[in-house]
Amino acid sequence: GVLHRSWEENNMIKDVYNTYQIVLIGLGGTGGLLSTLLSRYIYDKSRQNNCSFALSLVDGDRVEEKNIVRQPFGKDDLNQFKSDSLCDAYSYLYGIDVSSVPKFIDTPEDIENIFNSIPYEQQWRYELKPHRIIIGAVDNHRARQVMNDYFIKNHCNDNSDLLYIDSANEFDFGTCICGYRMCDEIIYPPRAAFFPDILEDKGKSASELSCGEINISAPQHLVTNMTAANIIFSDFCNFVEEGTVSGGVTSFYPLSNTMVHRNIDVYGDCKSLTANYLHFSKQCSDRIKAGDTND
Repeated sequence: GVLHRSWEENNMIKDVYNTYQIVLIGLGGTGGLLSTLLSRYIYDKSRQNNCSFALSLVDGDRVEEKNIVRQPFGKDDLNQFKSDSLCDAYSYLYGIDVSSVPKFIDTPEDIENIFNSIPYEQQWRYELKPHRIIIGAVDNHRARQVMNDYFIKNHCNDNSDLLYIDSANEFDFGTCICGYRMCDEIIYPPRAAFFPDILEDKGKSASELSCGEINISAPQHLVTNMTAANIIFSDFCNFVEEGTVSGGVTSFYPLSNTMVHRNIDVYGDCKSLTANYLHFSKQCSDRIKAGDTND
């Protein structure tokens, strides 16, 4: 399924002013590379007069020497918060609206607070159309649970929408999935609808882990991170420029130059899939809130 916004809703209409609030959560191998792409894109598009972009970089990790291999950091960044280092770099290089959030996300309210901290531009000559975009580039299922809860609970007003792009990968394989809701209706469900096991994960959140535990991660190939970042970036560009969102799952195997997008229809009726996803999400969320953290 590919959703197309109407021509009148796209950026080319003079009387509509689109604002894109982008919250990128996770600045590791995939998120760090993606942040560079987004910053360059925002710099280019900021010269238009009918849209604006605000980018928030979210990560509670600090830069280590091992990060320099796969992430956009140098030796001068060591021991600094990743979000601070990248925010300073992009502000200096591109002069864009970018902010640093050097913390881990533990609750849906954390995400809402980030969005609420982004000021709206007042454009009296235009109809304001705000778009919220969450991009998940994390390796922690508890963080995905928080983003999933926010996606479910966020009630867009009549003139706004929410795009949630999530990436997950192993050493040489990964998937990218777009969830999308327009106004108060879920058009395409996010990752948890296709991989419900992430909702049952009872591990610690990133903020509960020790530094040693955080730094233990499965090895990932640089080309896998680059491929994931490029797919997310492509989904982002299609949304901004064409008003399109692709429901379903994009799987990629970069070392064999293979990528497959399975349309949401392959997984069954979209409405039924969404209903089952919402029901299971509530069950899992209720169990976690009740303190059922034992197997």
